[in-house]
Amino acid sequence: MVAFNQVGDAPATHHTATTLQPAPGIPGTPNVTVTGQNAAVTWQAPATGSPPDAYHLQSKTRTTTAWPDTFTTVTGTAHTLTGLLPATAYDLRLRAANTTGESDWVTATFTTDAESRPRPQLSLKATTTTGLNVRSGPGTTHARVASIASGSTTRYDILGKDAATPTWYQIQFSSTVTGWVHKDYVQTHGSLDGLAVTWNPPRLSLKATTTTGLNVRSGPGTTHARVASIASGSTTRYDILGKDAATPTWYQIQFSSTVTGWVHKDYVQTHGNLSGLTVTWTPGPQLSLKATTTLNLNVRSGPGTAHNVVGTITGGSTTRYDILGKDAATPTWWQIQYSSIVTGWVHSAFVQTHGDVSGVPIR
Repeated sequence: MVAFNQVGDAPATHHTATTLQPAPGIPGTPNVTVTGQNAAVTWQAPATGSPPDAYHLQSKTRTTTAWPDTFTTVTGTAHTLTGLLPATAYDLRLRAANTTGESDWVTATFTTDAESRPRPQLSLKATTTTGLNVRSGPGTTHARVASIASGSTTRYDILGKDAATPTWYQIQFSSTVTGWVHKDYVQTHGSLDGLAVTWNPPRLSLKATTTTGLNVRSGPGTTHARVASIASGSTTRYDILGKDAATPTWYQIQFSSTVTGWVHKDYVQTHGNLSGLTVTWTPGPQLSLKATTTLNLNVRSGPGTAHNVVGTITGGSTTRYDILGKDAATPTWWQIQYSSIVTGWVHSAFVQTHGDVSGVPIR
C-alpha cells in the first residue's frame, strides 16, 4: 500500500488479509440401525456453513441425565457404536466442527435389542437305560404323545417348566409335537435362568357355599374309597387332571404330589379353560341287578348264603358297583365295593356284569 499527495509518495507498506470461513452448519439428523447391542449411525453433511473437518458424537442411556464430558471424533459420515447394553434406550447427539467452531447439536434416540441366547436343551441321562415317555402334561396321568428311545443323545429345546422349582420340563419334541418329560431322567444343557412356567392347567377350589369338608375319592362315585379330604373354608386351588364323562359329574384332581383323586362338581368352582379337559376315567368291571331281579338282593360278607348280610341292593335298582373279585374261575359269587367302607358278595344269578371281567382275581 502507498500513500501520496502533491509533495510526493510515502514509502510503500505491505499487509496480508485473511478471509475467515464460517463454522459448519448442523448435520443431517442421524439415522440409527440397531443390530443386537450395536448401533450403526449415519448422517448427511451440513447443507450450510463451511465444510466440517470432523464430527463429534456422544451417546448416553436415556436414564442418565448428563451427557459425557468427552466425545468421539469421526472424520466421515458414519460410525458404529458397539458393546451397548441389551434392551436399553439410548440418546445420541452429533455436531459438525472445523477450525472456526462447532455447529449446534442434532439428536436422535434408539433402543438396543434384547440379548439373544440359545434356548436351553436337555437330553437323556446316561443312567436312563429305558425309553422315556413324553406326555401331554406334567404328570403320569397325562397321555403319552411320544417317547425318547433309550440310549438317545438327541438334545431337545426346553420351552418351559411346570413350576418355579420344576419337576417336569416342556420340550419341543418335533416340529409339530411339544410335550413334557420328568426331570429325574434327563440332563440339561445351558442356562435355565429366565425359563418360564408354561403349565397353566385349569384348577378348582371349594365353593363358598361348601361349608363342610369335601371327600376326595379314588374314583368318580361315592362308593369309591376316600383318599383325602379338603377342609371346609379352604381356598386352595387344585390342578384338574380330567373328568369322568364328556359332561362331567366328577373331576379328577392332583390333591398332592403323590395323591390324585376325584371330587363332585356340585361342591367346587373351576378356574380357567376346561375346553381341552379329557375323560380320564376308564372304569373297571362293574355289575348291577338284572332287570328280572325285582326283589332285594342280599350282599354278604363271604361267597355263600351262610355268610352274614352286610347290605342289600333294592329290587329294580340300576346302580352299578365295582367288581373286586370272584369266588372261582367260573364265578358263582362276585365281590363288590358296596359302599366307601363296605365290601361284600352277591350271587351271579341275580346280576349282570359290565365291562371286561377276564382280569378279575379269585379271592
